[in-house]
Amino acid sequence: MRGQYAVPSLSEIRTFLSYEGWQESPPGPAGSLWVRDGRSIAVPSNDDPDFRVGIVERLASFRETVPERLSEKIRYYRTDVTDFRAVVDTRSSDSIPLDTASAMMKSARMMLRSAASTSLRPQGDLRGNYSRLSYEIVRGARMGHTKNGSFIIPVLVPLSEVPSKTESQVALLDVDKRTPEPLERRAVRTLAQSLAAIQQLIIEPAVEPSIDVLYSAVEVGVSRELCRAVSNVLAQPALAELETIFTWADAVRTPTNIPKRVELPVEAQEVVQTAARKLQENRIEPPRTFTGPIVALRHEDPDPDGYITIATVRDGRHAEITIRLPYPRYRMAVDWHKQARTIIAEGEVGRDRGHLTISQPSRCHPVDELYLSFTEDGDSQEGIDP
Repeated sequence: MRGQYAVPSLSEIRTFLSYEGWQESPPGPAGSLWVRDGRSIAVPSNDDPDFRVGIVERLASFRETVPERLSEKIRYYRTDVTDFRAVVDTRSSDSIPLDTASAMMKSARMMLRSAASTSLRPQGDLRGNYSRLSYEIVRGARMGHTKNGSFIIPVLVPLSEVPSKTESQVALLDVDKRTPEPLERRAVRTLAQSLAAIQQLIIEPAVEPSIDVLYSAVEVGVSRELCRAVSNVLAQPALAELETIFTWADAVRTPTNIPKRVELPVEAQEVVQTAARKLQENRIEPPRTFTGPIVALRHEDPDPDGYITIATVRDGRHAEITIRLPYPRYRMAVDWHKQARTIIAEGEVGRDRGHLTISQPSRCHPVDELYLSFTEDGDSQEGIDP
C-alpha cells in the first residue's frame, strides 16, 4: 500500500500493458522497456513496490486519470468482481448480525457454484451433481476486503486464458472473429443472467411461477440450488434487500445484455422459495440449448442464408457451433454481434466437414429476450424464433 490504494503486482502490470497494445522490447538484466505511441514504460525484473507505484502514476498521467482508479483497473484487468451487498435496516446500518453475514458468505459460494454448473448444462435441479468446473472456479475464487456501503462482500473470479483451439474451429471467411469467453467468465455471466431471470421472471410478476416460466429461467442458468441460496439470504433478519453488482474484467469483451446490477427485495423470499420447491418437484432439463457470444459471421452472395458462430460449451468443453440463419435474421445477428449480446440457440447439432453446426435452429435470439417473452400473467408470447 502507498497512499490509500493497493498497488498491482508486476505480473498484473505486464498483463495490462500487453492487452492494452504496449510492445515489450527484448528484456535485459534489469528489466524491459514497453513502448506504445512514442511513449515508454520501464518494467523491472526484480520487484520494487516504489517502482510499481511509479509505473502506475506514469500510466495514469498518460491516460489522464487518477492513480487510484487505474491501479484498481490493472489489478482486476483479468478478474470478474461480484459485490454481494446487504441493504440493511436503517436502524442497524453500521453492522449486520453475524448469522446474516455468515449466511451471505455461504450463499454467495452456493450461487457461484450452482451457476458454474448450469453454465455447462442447464438443469432445474442439480441434485448435488455439481460439475468439476464448479469446484475449480470456487476453489480459485477469492474474497476481497469488505467495502463501505452497508455490508459488501466482493467475490473475485480470475479469468484464465482461452485455449487457442476449440472443438470446432471455423475455417470460414469471417467478417469478424473474436476470442471465446473463458469458462470462468461464462460462470459469472450465467450467475448474472440467472439472478436477472429470478428478478424479472419470478419476482416481478408477483405470482407463483408457472412451469413455462421456470423452463425459461432454467434455460439461462436458474436452478433449485440458486433459488435456495437466494431465499436463504432474503430470509435473514435486518436485511431489506440483496443487491449484486457485477464489474467485468476489461481483458474480455463484456456482454451488453447482461445486467451490471440486480436487486432482490426480502419481500420476494417466499416466491423464490416456491420456485425452488417447484424446481425440485418438476424435472426441467432443456435439451439441445446452447448459449454464448457470437464470435464469427459469414455471408456470401447470392447465398440466401448467413452463418453465425457462437462460442459455447458442449460436453463440458469449449466448442464453437456454426448456425445457419435466413438472411433477414442473419442481419439481426450482425447487430447482436456489434452489441456484444449473448445468444441462446436451440437445435440438433451435426457436423459439416468436421465442424459443429446447427443447420435448422428451432430458435436463435439474445438471451435477454427470454425475459420479454412472457406477459405479466406468465403466458408465452410469440415472435422470438427465427
